[in-house]
Parts: sequence; C-alpha cells; structure tokens
Amino acid sequence: MKTRLLIFLLFVSTLTAGEPPTTVGVPLKVTLAPLTFTAPAGWIDVPVTSPMRKATWRSSPEPDATEIAFFTFGKDQGGTVNENIQRWLGQFSESATKGESAQVILNSRTIHFVRSSGTFSSGMPGGSTTPLPDYALCGAIIETSEGNIFVKMTGPQATVSKLEKTFTELVTDAAKS
Repeated sequence: MKTRLLIFLLFVSTLTAGEPPTTVGVPLKVTLAPLTFTAPAGWIDVPVTSPMRKATWRSSPEPDATEIAFFTFGKDQGGTVNENIQRWLGQFSESATKGESAQVILNSRTIHFVRSSGTFSSGMPGGSTTPLPDYALCGAIIETSEGNIFVKMTGPQATVSKLEKTFTELVTDAAKS
C-alpha cells in the first residue's frame, strides 16, 4: 500500500511540475467581490504571509521574482485612495521624481493606476524594511461598492517594466466583469 501511494504521489508531482498549486489545467484565480482576477500564464500561487493579503502570486519561484499582491478591507476601510497612492509612492526613495498615478473609468468602475521605481523599501508599514535598489511598482486601486480592491505588483525594475502591460490587462479584464 505504501508503495502504491508513493508511486501515485510521484506520478502526480510529475504532472504538476512547474504548474501553480491548483487543479492542473485550471487557471489560477482570486475573487475579491465583485471582481475575479486570473493570473498571467505561468504565475504561481504563494502562501499568504499576512492577514492583510488576500492572495499573492509570483512570476517564478526565484527569490527576486516579481510579485502581485491583492488586498481588500471592506467598505470604507483601508484608507482613502489618495492615502494609499501616497503610501505606495512613499515606499520608494525616488518617488518624488519617478512616481505617477492616473485615473481610468472602465464599465462605471474607477481604477487608479500607480507606477514608481527606484529603491523600494519592502516590508510592512510601520515595521522594519529592506531597501531593494532598481525595483518598480505597478499598482491599481479599483473602487467597488463593496470596498476598494488593491492590486500591487513589485519586483526588479526590468521585469516589472516588461510585465506592465500584462498587469494592466489583469486589472482591466477583472474590472470589465
């Protein structure tokens, strides 16, 4: 019996090698009412390490991989849009010169896109941080009737720049639903 179980586990591990830890062939998704986000091809699900995060995806298992984090706190929770934009930009020492934001309305939903690059201070707000040079952020705050949804992609600047279009599509596809 133990041999059969071991063979089965080895077989399953070969089927799912390199795939996100979800059902094989099923895209990785996260639903934050009322929106559903579908991961870019090849991204992996990462265990959530903070009660504030609803989901975390990484572009690869490498330590310096680009990461997308999802947050929502409920109606009238989590601070204003502007407070969050300023907090995100404040995570970069160069935000005064390299940070920017733009507002888009899509299907009656307001989306605030944020970009910044430079030396990123990773870590929890108010806690210890680690300076990461040559990093970038693409963020989106989507206003919904159930509360704002915060989607934040961070990673090495070169990689984030290549993935910016993918990130924008991830957010706008969810907002269309």
